[in-house]
Amino acid sequence: MSHQTDQNPNHDHTYIERTEKRGGGGTGMALLVGGLVVAVGVLFWVVTGGFDFGTATGGSDVNVNVEGSEGAVNDAAGAVEDAAGAVENAAEDTAGAAEEAADDAAN
Repeated sequence: MSHQTDQNPNHDHTYIERTEKRGGGGTGMALLVGGLVVAVGVLFWVVTGGFDFGTATGGSDVNVNVEGSEGAVNDAAGAVEDAAGAVENAAEDTAGAAEEAADDAAN
């Protein structure tokens, strides 16, 4: 009778690897992110005028009449014209002075 020996030394060992995956770890994070998205959306809607805080319904026309403003407008127009004339005169005086200074420097 003959005895056979196994030439493979790793044949005697069996390795079993078990991987266990647990779910539900991201549920809390998903709820947090979802809540933040909703909060930012509501805030954006309110800031951009999506919600009307207590204004009257039926229209929002506003008419403003200021009595006696015609005289004030005419006075302001006259003041602007006077200021423009003063600036023009000052510019002419400055140009004349610059010409005189240039002539004096040349001579």
